[in-house]
Order: sequence, then C-alpha cells, then structure tokens
Amino acid sequence: MERVENSWRHDIVLEEILTAEEGVRYPVLVNGVGACPPEDVGGIGGYAYFRLVLAYPEHDEHDEYVRWAGLGSAQEFDPARFAVEAARRALASAAMIRCASQPRSPRASPP
Repeated sequence: MERVENSWRHDIVLEEILTAEEGVRYPVLVNGVGACPPEDVGGIGGYAYFRLVLAYPEHDEHDEYVRWAGLGSAQEFDPARFAVEAARRALASAAMIRCASQPRSPRASPP
C-alpha cells in the first residue's frame, strides 16, 4: 500500500446491494480501474512520469525505468489493466495488518 504522503486518491463506489452469500467474507472487491503503480514510484506525479517514460522508447530514462520496474519490456506494463485478484490480496493483507495492530477492547463481563 502506498504511503499517505504520496497523495493517492481512491474512490469507492457502492453500485448495488446484493443478498449475502453463505461462506463469503464481506466486503468484496468486485472490480477496479487502472494498473497499480509500482511501489515507491513517487505519488501521482511520479506515476504520470513513469507512464510517460515507458510510452517513449527513445526517452533517455526508458531502459532504466523498465529495469527499475522489473519488466522485461515496457509492453509488459499496461496502465489500463486492473488485476482484481492482486488487489483483493493486497486489501486482505492490509486489513489483516490493520486488525493485528489495533488493540483489542476488553469484553464486558456478562451481568
């Protein structure tokens, strides 16, 4: 997950309320838009620059950015692709970390 100071904005849209299915943990991420930026890309401005550099093979930093991102070629990165399963795993992991870091409130004794 990106740090807060990187100024990322995430909009969550509730489009429909469905009947809960037995055995499913909620909430569930259904879909999204756009590729996840690489870690430490430098916020919104850094991500825009990253995409620009990858789009122009003649750019002075093109090869360096391809290597930095761990890509074999710039074509491996599709800014429009949303990896729903990877996003679900990242959100689940973040939720587990958040839950583990919050102190538990003491349970009230039954009267």
